[in-house]
Amino acid sequence: MSRTLKEGAIEFFAVAGSSLAVGLCAGLVQGWFAFSGGDSSEDRLGMAVLAATLGGEVAIVLGPILYYALLRRRLTWRLSLSGILICLFAGASAAWSLTAITKIGGWLSMFVTPMVAILFSIFVRVSKVPRTAPTAMG
Repeated sequence: MSRTLKEGAIEFFAVAGSSLAVGLCAGLVQGWFAFSGGDSSEDRLGMAVLAATLGGEVAIVLGPILYYALLRRRLTWRLSLSGILICLFAGASAAWSLTAITKIGGWLSMFVTPMVAILFSIFVRVSKVPRTAPTAMG
């Protein structure tokens, strides 16, 4: 089935936009846990917003790369939600654990979430997940 340039552009912006939204939210949650050892709640919120910005920047680049390289026509809504929740839980758990153990090392958790996203994408690619229709998401 032939796709038009307009359909391809809509798909790209949907993937990039949803990746950005997920990255911002995950970064905010992860940053909240990573900087829980701060002096005040204002400092903690400020650092969480910075973490959200970084999460969004990473996600808007990594999300489309993973989608087009590994996940295209294999991604369903259920798999999307599973991947998002797994990455969110892994990142927030790592941030909380590292902060609890080291008091200042929660920022190291920023490497966990992208690695989990990459590993999840590889798992979906090599598993027996059937291909979906080119225009269907689930």
